[in-house]
Amino acid sequence: MTDRNVTLSRTVKIQGLVQATTLHLKGLVYHGGYHFTCRIIDESGNIWFHDGITTGKISIKEGKFGSVSQPNLKVCQNKQLCHVIYGHKP
Repeated sequence: MTDRNVTLSRTVKIQGLVQATTLHLKGLVYHGGYHFTCRIIDESGNIWFHDGITTGKISIKEGKFGSVSQPNLKVCQNKQLCHVIYGHKP
């Protein structure tokens, strides 16, 4: 993520040669202070925060996708969004 003005979308549609594929937002990676953290979006739309240093093996539920405003998804605990991960829905 190099453009801070980008709008995050829950889905992205990619047109292939034969058909379009819809990818769903699965994760957000943040960086700051020489450390990475992440948010994971599960199949139910729950947002989970994980930081191996502070939460260890546990992820903390932050709420449902849509309940956290878009600007808040670009920053997480003073770290800036650096990667967005999309994938197929099972």
